Amino acid sequence: MDRLVNTIQNSKMSIIVALPMNSVEMAVAAEKNGADAIKTHIRMTHRASKVEFGTLEQEGGKLKEIIEAVTVPVGIVPGATLDVSTEDIKALVDMKFDFYDMFVTFIRPQLYEVDGISIMGAVDSSFDFDTIESLSRKPIQMMELAIIPSTGYGEPLSVVDLTRYRQAISRMNVPAVIPSQRTLTPNDVPYLYEVGARALLIGVLSTGTDKEELARQTAAFRNAVDNL
Repeated sequence: MDRLVNTIQNSKMSIIVALPMNSVEMAVAAEKNGADAIKTHIRMTHRASKVEFGTLEQEGGKLKEIIEAVTVPVGIVPGATLDVSTEDIKALVDMKFDFYDMFVTFIRPQLYEVDGISIMGAVDSSFDFDTIESLSRKPIQMMELAIIPSTGYGEPLSVVDLTRYRQAISRMNVPAVIPSQRTLTPNDVPYLYEVGARALLIGVLSTGTDKEELARQTAAFRNAVDNL
């Protein structure tokens, strides 16, 4: 399923909303207010929100409801360890997830063999630009540039950040997705577009943990993108 890939390739910039919890109500609010895709989580503790997500078995009911409740592509972080197996990814395919998003350090080569789901590979601040260039090739179809050190989480976007994004993107072979490790605002959208970002992944640092605030922020980012 390449719905998100196709959306990104055919849009100036796309908006992916990473839900602060696996909530049907939040997913519907995000889509209603302009999200192009939704991202969910399992088997991890979110670094920024500190929310603990259970296993696929524990979260599966809510995840199925989310997929059925929205029309936009839905993706998932299937874990943050090397324990994610091909069987785990096949289960996501069966549930009709469009994509999965994982740090490349946790993607075993066997996972590339699973068809029917797109791959968003994430890199962090430890990766140099040569390695990012080499990784940004098929079967990875989108790359999340999570390159802000954890000590900078929640700070405003800086010109140094923009320069580093530009340096990475100029060498990449797949669309760049910028996550809200900084507290991104709609005012940052034109600058991120100018350096080559093809999608924004806005999460708790930009949307908050409240459904109404998530809806407001998603709408504001949608307006900023539509006015590029």
